[in-house]
Amino acid sequence: MIRNTIIAGINRYLLCDQERAKDLEKIENKIISIKLREPNTTITFKVRQRLLEEVNTDEVEPDVEIIASLKILPDYFLGVDQNQFVKNGDLEINGDSHIASTFNNVLRQIEIDWEDILSKYIGDVAANQVGKGVRSVREFVEQLGDNLRLDMRDYLQDELQVAATQVEVDEFIRQVDDTSAQVDALEIRLARLTQEK
Repeated sequence: MIRNTIIAGINRYLLCDQERAKDLEKIENKIISIKLREPNTTITFKVRQRLLEEVNTDEVEPDVEIIASLKILPDYFLGVDQNQFVKNGDLEINGDSHIASTFNNVLRQIEIDWEDILSKYIGDVAANQVGKGVRSVREFVEQLGDNLRLDMRDYLQDELQVAATQVEVDEFIRQVDDTSAQVDALEIRLARLTQEK
């Protein structure tokens, strides 16, 4: 039952953003198996005509198997890189990683006009207010992420001094250029001295 609900839900998202769903054509007829650790369930489906179609796992071998923990979903939808999940052991990909990557990109890029969908149920004014609230929360989360990245950069550069500042990088590049020019000049002088002898 949960498998049907998840596939139906993803298909509804795909139908709401046909432009992004078009990217699924790159993995048309590929079979993806998603194993959730909690609740322990497996969802296997084929990509067909920009939608997902459940398939019987007894009859087919998946092109890629994705094993994941549900605890990663909030971070996943906030844009955390899937490589970080792999490093942490929260995500495992077996098989064709290109298929998994394409599917992942489509899910992350789907843009749904929630206001339009909600307006059919609660009216335009209320849907607009909900949309403003969602946008405010998204902006807050993005700003929080930006601030965290800046604070982390400053901490690594200023406090721990394990990361170079832009000024230090520029100075290093200048020194490399100077050294390179000196080596070139030395090489020319050596060539002249060798010719004179």
